[in-house]
Order: sequence, then structure tokens, then C-alpha cells
Amino acid sequence: MLLLWLVVSTNAASVVKSDITNQMTDAVESRAAIINDYVLSAEEYMTAFALGSEVRELLEDPEDPALLERAQKYTEDFAAVKGVFEGLYIATPGTHVLTHTSAGAIGMTTREGDSLKTFQDTILSKKELTNLGIMKSPGTGSMILSMYYPIYDGKRCIGYVGAGVYASHLMDALLNLDIKGLPDSEYAFLNVDTGVYLYHADEALLNTETTDEGYREILRRIQSDGSGQANTYSYRDENGVRQMVVYKYLKDRGWAFLVRDSAKEVFSTVMTVRVLVGVLCAAAAAEKSAAVSKELSQQARALNGLISRFQLG
Repeated sequence: MLLLWLVVSTNAASVVKSDITNQMTDAVESRAAIINDYVLSAEEYMTAFALGSEVRELLEDPEDPALLERAQKYTEDFAAVKGVFEGLYIATPGTHVLTHTSAGAIGMTTREGDSLKTFQDTILSKKELTNLGIMKSPGTGSMILSMYYPIYDGKRCIGYVGAGVYASHLMDALLNLDIKGLPDSEYAFLNVDTGVYLYHADEALLNTETTDEGYREILRRIQSDGSGQANTYSYRDENGVRQMVVYKYLKDRGWAFLVRDSAKEVFSTVMTVRVLVGVLCAAAAAEKSAAVSKELSQQARALNGLISRFQLG
């Protein structure tokens, strides 16, 4: 009976463990698709705005009052129609803001000195949109996707478009991450190259480099194999608690999306299955024992009757 319990409980536990892992993997895959679709849409909105004639004409002649007025209206109208921008603006290569959805920001210079040079040498040096990922807006405190799109005249950058796209819809999708039986699971975004948190439930960790050894190992694995498939990793955290992580590398973004929970909670159902199988085996053993006892009792009574007849004879 012990052997039966061992075989049945091991097989049942294996099936349950696989099912739970698949649930976590499916959740990561589906949320990763939501993330990618939302970010792609935001980038398309940003690009559409940047390619408007009002933007180029203003950057070619930023002192023209008529062009300034026209571009400001274009900025406000575009943001109002799309409804996804926390802030949208046009600026010169020196980061002097020409138009903005927030009137108080017009005329500001957002960077100077080394910060300006770094910005020009990196983000403004390429003819492509740059998405810095999710961060907290310094102006409103809202979670946003921060993006920039340089505008070129030949080989010369004449300015750029900047935007903060609300990440609330994206966050809502993640906050509603509901994995059956895992109410305490947590998720995080990490920049694969820098190890910086793009999102974490603990806002104090945003834009800081992760110190979690498990997460750091996952990033090393992603950098090594570059696989875009969802994978699992188990480790003990700084408190000695074994953690189970399912993660996915979003190659086009350079981000890693991770869902983590304690192995104890993840596989608690496995222990329940083992106990249940043990109870069933014990019940079966008890039933068999009772049947054997009954049979022996009947045989004993029959034998006693036979002995009595011999004695009487």
C-alpha cells in the first residue's frame, strides 16, 4: 500500500505541478502580449504626431509667431483626440520647449550642461523613436511611458517631439493579473541591459537597479541565450525563502517581464494532493483489513463448529 501511495501521489503531484506552472506561463505570455500591443500603439501615435507638417515647419523656423500658434493648436488638438498623452510637446535640439499640452511648460529648457550633451549624443543622434519605458512623471507623478522622436533635415537634427503616454491602462491590465490559487504573486519589469526596474509594486524601486540575486541571474540568462520564450527559474531569496519565477524577454523592447511567488504557495496544491492520496490509500487499506478480519472471523467460527461436532460424536 505504501508503494501504491508513492506511485499514485507522485504522478498526481507531477500533473498538478505542471498545471500550475502552465498557468503562470500562460499568464506571463498573455500579459506580455498586452504590454507589447499597448506600447506599439503608443509609439504609433507618437510617430504620427511627429510626422505632421506643423512640427517640421515650426522647427525649421521656430521664431515665426504664426507657425508657433499653428503648432501649439496642432499639439493640443492631437493630444485631445488620442486621449493617451500625459504630456506632448515640440522642442529644439537645445531642449527649449516650443509647444506643450501644459501651457506652463512652454518656454522652458529641460536640460543643460552634461545632461543636455548626453541627451543630444544618444537620443537625438539617431533617426528613430526612443522609448525609455515606464517611469513616474516628474510633473504629475503619474506612471508614464517616456518617448522621444528626433526630427532631421538631412543629416542635421533640427529638434524633436517628446511625450509622456499614460501607462494606467497598461498598469490596470497587470494589476488584474489573477493566477488561480496564487493571490500573493507579484510582477515586475526590468531593463535587461541595465537591470533597472521599469515597474515594481514598490514605487521606491522604480528607476533603481535591482539587487535581487534571482532577478539578476534571470537577466544574465536572458543576455546569454536571448530567448523570447517564457521560462521558469527557482531560487532562495535573501530571507532563505524559495521563490518561483516565470519570466519572458520582450526582445523588441529590451525588457523582461517577471511574475514571482513563493514556491510554498505555488506548490501548496501539490502537498494537498499528496495528503489526499494518502488518506484514500489509508482508507482503502483499512477497508481491506476489515474485510480480511471478517473473513478470518467467519473461518474461525466454522472451525469451532466443526470441532464441537467431533467432540459430540
